[in-house]
Amino acid sequence: MTIYNFRCSFKQISRIRILFCITLVLGWISSPNNMLKAEEDKVLARVANITITEKDLEARLNKIPENQKIIYETERGKEELLLEMVRLEVFYQEAVKQKLDQDSEYQAKIQRIEKGLLAAAFVKQKILKDIEIGESETRQYYQNHTDEFIEPEKIKVQSIFFLVSEKQSIDVATAKADAILKQIQNGEDFTDLSEQFSENTTPIKQDYFARGRLNPTIEDDVFRLNVGEISPILQVDDGLIIFRLEDRILPKTLLFDEVKDEIVKQLKKEKEKNAFYSTERQLFEAYNVSFKGKNQNQMAMDDKNKKPDIQGIINRISREEQQGKVSINMLEIKDYHIQISPETTVFEKNNDTNEKSSVDQLEVGQKVYVYFSGPVLQSYPPQAKAARIVIVDHRKP
Repeated sequence: MTIYNFRCSFKQISRIRILFCITLVLGWISSPNNMLKAEEDKVLARVANITITEKDLEARLNKIPENQKIIYETERGKEELLLEMVRLEVFYQEAVKQKLDQDSEYQAKIQRIEKGLLAAAFVKQKILKDIEIGESETRQYYQNHTDEFIEPEKIKVQSIFFLVSEKQSIDVATAKADAILKQIQNGEDFTDLSEQFSENTTPIKQDYFARGRLNPTIEDDVFRLNVGEISPILQVDDGLIIFRLEDRILPKTLLFDEVKDEIVKQLKKEKEKNAFYSTERQLFEAYNVSFKGKNQNQMAMDDKNKKPDIQGIINRISREEQQGKVSINMLEIKDYHIQISPETTVFEKNNDTNEKSSVDQLEVGQKVYVYFSGPVLQSYPPQAKAARIVIVDHRKP
């Protein structure tokens, strides 16, 4: 590649090139001084006393995101990239010449960038650098929390749905369902009848699922079926359904090797979070930090508590009966199955405070913040155990 002499006019600069020039600034900041080794490399361009070499161009190319790099890997692309590098240097030198680097707004921006870079470097190099999770610590957590690694019972079903609406009364739907149920009992193929007569607008997917997907009013009836058994006609809000249980996967405890990486990830996250807030509190005290109307440690903890692991609308609630009492044991939020245990605490947000509530106050349609206890199991659906739930509002979707 030969040395290029460039004449830059504003007519040549497209909007994309201007935006790309901006990205070059950050990349240029972290690049080594290219004047020191210019004599060792092939010089591609000169701007006053500054040289741009093949190594400089290659280093710049390596900083481009992979999804954009292909544009600049051709000879034409490299020439365009070199032009951008020259343009950046020309504009930079002219800006310094006109003393724009002494502008107060520019200086304030540079200071903000410097603060952000140094603060991030401190967190990475001084707080998080040496945090590791050992094999024994990981295994100990697994052994002490085996209840968190139980994959729940799952079933696979087929169904035939009969819609109840203004156009079709429940009597008509019941007559249809009765007729189809008799055909099934007489030995006709369930799959064929489902394909011909099911009136689902959104059919139930024929995959394995745990409790929480079906309407709570029929869930127990379906899960009690034996493989191959046909359910009676079951009623839901918008119609009638007949189920056949295709298969069942019994609950099982996941092996250590299956969940090891997830445990390490979660434990490391917890350690990093604790180290971060511990260092924050120490430094707040060392630097005499104060907030109007609040203690600095309380502010730090408030900030920590504002970050839920997941937030969203409760789609479904699953209940189970234990010792004659029916209680909530599972929530579905954004495809997550959130396990509820006796240790789970529930609060209701009231203006700026959280008031103690109870699990019984959880309802479908509420917006909630959920704080996890232990790792998230990346099965389908993802599963996590709730340590704390905050009800944000009671509006229904």
